[in-house]
Amino acid sequence: MNGMALITAKTFTSAKSKADKNGLLPVLLRCTAGTMPNKSILSGSVALSEGFEAGRSYICQYTETEESEDYGREFSFVNCGVVTGLELVELAIKLGPAVIVDVLDEDDDDDFTADDAEEASEEQAAPKARKKRAAKETGDLG
Repeated sequence: MNGMALITAKTFTSAKSKADKNGLLPVLLRCTAGTMPNKSILSGSVALSEGFEAGRSYICQYTETEESEDYGREFSFVNCGVVTGLELVELAIKLGPAVIVDVLDEDDDDDFTADDAEEASEEQAAPKARKKRAAKETGDLG
């Protein structure tokens, strides 16, 4: 899954979020137009190195990278530039409404809207806990 989306960067705060080794909080790339995977939380250091600043809007390119055994499907996000004013409207029209693709659950092909993204991002913040919970439910504790 690869593409471009219009996003707004926002500091990600939850009971499970914590600062990275450089003391920076995670950043959620919230899709406002276009299609994007729901795995869109970056460490504060990665967000800083890509130029994502909380409270600003950007055009963003994402590329699926090699799948991780621990974290599942992985994505790389590139900041293609700050978007302001009239550009926001023009890009929103070109990219279409925000559609967030659930890449956390391979059995469920349903897409959901940007309003559901933050809830899904909570799941992304703790993938190992999600795997343990699933193992308990299926009885596969090996």
